[in-house]
Amino acid sequence: MHKGIIIFHHPRQLVMNGSSGSQVRPKKMIQAFEESGFEVLLVTGDSQQRKKMISEVINSSKASDYKFIYSENHTLPLFLTDPDHVPRNILADYKLFIWAKRHKIPIGLFYRDIYWRLKEKVNTRRWLSDSVKLPFFILELIIYKLFVDHYFLPAIDMNRYFPLKIPIDRSSELPPGCDRKISHPKDKSNWTVNRKILLIYVGGISPPIYDISKTIQVMTKLPEIRLTIICRPDEWELHKSYYLKELPTNIEVVHASGLGLKKYLEEADGMLLYRAPTEFSKLAMPIKIFEALQEGLPVITNKYTNAGDFVEKNKIGWTVNSDDKLLELLRYLVQKPDVLTEMRSRILAIAESHTWCARALTVRRILLNEPLDSNENRKMV
Repeated sequence: MHKGIIIFHHPRQLVMNGSSGSQVRPKKMIQAFEESGFEVLLVTGDSQQRKKMISEVINSSKASDYKFIYSENHTLPLFLTDPDHVPRNILADYKLFIWAKRHKIPIGLFYRDIYWRLKEKVNTRRWLSDSVKLPFFILELIIYKLFVDHYFLPAIDMNRYFPLKIPIDRSSELPPGCDRKISHPKDKSNWTVNRKILLIYVGGISPPIYDISKTIQVMTKLPEIRLTIICRPDEWELHKSYYLKELPTNIEVVHASGLGLKKYLEEADGMLLYRAPTEFSKLAMPIKIFEALQEGLPVITNKYTNAGDFVEKNKIGWTVNSDDKLLELLRYLVQKPDVLTEMRSRILAIAESHTWCARALTVRRILLNEPLDSNENRKMV
């Protein structure tokens, strides 16, 4: 059923085969809006491309044709997102928002990244670079405050980091999602004497933000469990000496993404996303959690984090707050591996409530002020 036209705004080129969260999310949301019945008009690309698209929208369309604008910002400020990071055509996006406001078209914004407000993140980059970007971040937020009707955040806890406060009733959580086609993996309930639990870690390994040294240290004490670390090859070459000169035999490091990653997800018994606690890790909502959700993989992660809160709330794994607790949990799973099988069944049962289509429904419901229809929710997810 055709539900109308929406404008999808994103200040970068879409990366159709991208693997990072910032590359995957826009294309998944576009697909989800289309699957839920909307015609999606794209306003994406560099500033010159967006300027042309916005001019066509304003001059060639009826405002009444559009249901809402959904924008996904970038990790860089709006005005620095051209490939060379030179600010140009800075009024183009502004004109789109003014036009929408004049014609009472709701504007929703997914604000991806508030990490520029964290000292530990800033300190890992060149001081000049961050100092130059800061006023552009603030200017971007001022424009959003003037025009955005509702903010969507990876986790609602991000709200408190905004220098320009957002009213609680104008912000909602919109974490990543998983694909509509939920995997139904092969049966792994046959726990034989010789079979070892296989866990995977997927993501960055660059300290201090992505420090997995504690995970590796715990694994040296657990020869009964295998761990596959999946990361970028350049990161591993740069940081492998930080972790161990020689990895224990129960840890393997591989480099895979996309379809190459899927086979590791299918073979694993669980996903281990335990890192050294930082302010960054407290805020993060890794898209890998939702890839695990789609494959029915229990997740083990840090307690007292947004990711940990999601795992606990949805009962899709376990959270721990220390290395000792992690060691204790893993030893428990070695003794009772059937717990993993039971958890897997629960995860596959609830995964469909966390699809990208479910996220698109949330956006539509909030921006159009629609009541939650449980029947439609089941249909869409």
